[in-house]
Amino acid sequence: MIIASNDERKTATKEKSGDSEKEVEDSLVLSNENITNTVLSLVVLLNQWSKSALIHSFHALAQNPETQEKLSKEIGEVNKSQEVG
Repeated sequence: MIIASNDERKTATKEKSGDSEKEVEDSLVLSNENITNTVLSLVVLLNQWSKSALIHSFHALAQNPETQEKLSKEIGEVNKSQEVG
């Protein structure tokens, strides 16, 4: 479980001044389901961002054949150096 920071606790305590401290403390603890949903959302967003970045990169390379050739040569050199050891 993840627990809120001290600043978040103070703010929540002020907002819920009628509630007991235990109730405020319990409301600041994230459930496993909440954490799982947040992590899954981040994974999906990062996946979409990565796809978009690759699409734009490939488009830029397609528009610049000189750069595409330089990149191809550099990748070839790296591959050869890794094969040799």
